[in-house]
Amino acid sequence: MASDIDTLRHTAGGVVLCGGQSRRMGAPKAWLPFGEETLLQRTVRIVGEAVGTVVVAAAADQLLPKLPASVQIVRDEQPGLGPLHGILQGLRACRDLALQHAFVCSTDLPFLSPSFVRFVLSRVGDADVAVPYTAGKWHPLAAAYRVTLVPAIERLLASGERRPRALYDQVRTVVLAEEQLEACPGATLSLVNVNTIHDYADALRQFLMEHAGRSGG
Repeated sequence: MASDIDTLRHTAGGVVLCGGQSRRMGAPKAWLPFGEETLLQRTVRIVGEAVGTVVVAAAADQLLPKLPASVQIVRDEQPGLGPLHGILQGLRACRDLALQHAFVCSTDLPFLSPSFVRFVLSRVGDADVAVPYTAGKWHPLAAAYRVTLVPAIERLLASGERRPRALYDQVRTVVLAEEQLEACPGATLSLVNVNTIHDYADALRQFLMEHAGRSGG
């Protein structure tokens, strides 16, 4: 197990997308406090515990909270192209770093765990993508991608396609349905995201309750 983790840290990276406009939230998700961190700082830290390199894909002029010096930041100079373009930016950066795969996620997964990141990466195998699919919903921003997908994504974007789902029909895709995810404790919680202020309040309340329980308060 330890050797597998070491291998992942040398061959896989993490990409955290934070350039969205957060319309439903009404405030930049990257800056939302969560414990002693912001959501972006928390997500970067958790992903970094699973892989050796973390890339943050941000908007061109987006202000970011302080991140570790080791984090590479790539800027989206073409706004409005959606998450598929963010995935492309991150995979390009990981390819330039001679990595083979990347776990790609959004900023707003407050209960993401390093074990879930490793689990999804471990399921790619000889395929190009490993993506969770639960309750009729794809999770493209909690999925693993092979960096060799860069040309395929470039072609999709050039054709006007913006949906990550369109990529899965064209490449070798491992679908991680509920029965597969059962092998990873906490997988369902890792997929919880916060899109509205109510989602954020609920997640923060759950986090504070769990933290109080662990500290005996």
